[in-house]
Amino acid sequence: MTAATEALLQRAGEARLQSATAYLKLAGDVIGGWVLAEHALAATGDTAWAESKATMFNLYADELLSLSPGLAAAIIDPAAQLASSHRACRPSSKYAPNDARFQFASH
Repeated sequence: MTAATEALLQRAGEARLQSATAYLKLAGDVIGGWVLAEHALAATGDTAWAESKATMFNLYADELLSLSPGLAAAIIDPAAQLASSHRACRPSSKYAPNDARFQFASH
């Protein structure tokens, strides 16, 4: 979160806006995880309620917090994310470069 914040603050104008949505999602996910962790740690006793707090945090951590490194990377270096997605979308090498399936009509 700290690295993503610093990266965002170093940009100016519209460059800051490019990562705003990802940053807000990251912040919400991290803050939500912190709140659930606090609740799980504060829950005492061997009750179903206390167990539910720990279970909720574990589920949240597995399902949402596990995505945080990817969001942070997209904020820190958005161009790298675009370059890697562009490479992933290239046609397989098993097709010849002049394969008709990859020829697009020009406008």
